[in-house]
Amino acid sequence: MKNVFVLLSIMLIAGCGLKKGNSSTVKSENTPVTITKVKDVDVPGSLHTAGYFTTDDEALLSFKVGGVVKNVFVSEGDKIVKGQLLAELEKTEIEAQVTQAKTGYEKAKRDYERASALYKDSVTTLSQMQDAKTGLEIAQQTLAIARYNLSYAEIRSQKDGYILRKILNAGQIVGPGMPVLQVNGANKGNWILRAGVSDYEWGSIQLGDNAQIHTDVKPDAAIHGVVIRKAEAVDPYSGTFIVDIKPKDAQLYGVAAGMFGKATIMLSKKLHGWIIPFDALMDGDKGNGYVFTTADKKTVRKTSVRIGEIRREGIIIESGLENSEYLITAGNAYLQDGSAITVREER
Repeated sequence: MKNVFVLLSIMLIAGCGLKKGNSSTVKSENTPVTITKVKDVDVPGSLHTAGYFTTDDEALLSFKVGGVVKNVFVSEGDKIVKGQLLAELEKTEIEAQVTQAKTGYEKAKRDYERASALYKDSVTTLSQMQDAKTGLEIAQQTLAIARYNLSYAEIRSQKDGYILRKILNAGQIVGPGMPVLQVNGANKGNWILRAGVSDYEWGSIQLGDNAQIHTDVKPDAAIHGVVIRKAEAVDPYSGTFIVDIKPKDAQLYGVAAGMFGKATIMLSKKLHGWIIPFDALMDGDKGNGYVFTTADKKTVRKTSVRIGEIRREGIIIESGLENSEYLITAGNAYLQDGSAITVREER
């Protein structure tokens, strides 16, 4: 028992000595860094997007009435001509409605003829004869509506063009006005590049902004374009805002309907922000990141920023540096929020 007590005493003394020795050897050192003055600038902005080529007369085709889709006779990419039957509904229900309306019309016609004859013989009143006539007119219009709906239980092409998208297939139930096919015309002079952008990008684009378009057909050739239209509502299929860019002389570059194109839009609206070196940004992701800044050149602050655009000369920061004085451009890999620093170089 005595030996155990002696051993524990020795270990306790050794531990205290080790702790004392460590505390005497730990020495905090400031991290050497390079800093630069934070300055805001107004820079002409640009953004990159992508889309597909189509013509300016693109349209969504649908049935006027609802029902079950019986046939869709075309596929995506098919060429179509004016008057061609593209799709049709199962007409059993609609034809039954026409038959019902026709039967009602024939009955109303007999009632009117009977009431008219009785009125001439002074057996019925003028009011009863007029009611029968009104009933005949209503039945006549009901029959006309039923026949009209029957004629729109099929979709026919209104002009020559191409099928861009086949939205529904045979056997599906469709409501009135629900898109079934997306088509465009064959007028080669009205080419546009239809691209989707985010709500933030949509707010930066203005009508008349210039653009440069590239295709895989001629990747080295840049097609000049102009923004001619901005959608006022989000596209329900892509979840983006649609922007139309009209290319100049697109037919000279072998453009075809549905072809993919990449566009760089030069924004006429200048961006107010800051241009920082690439090495200053830490962990950029989805438009956000952080940098280290300092006000007293002694300690640093971890500052969240929003990334606007990456260019050859540096990164454009849109927000986050409003109240910052100096930016850490080198040595930031060893820093944490509140780290002490020594300024090695100021640029």
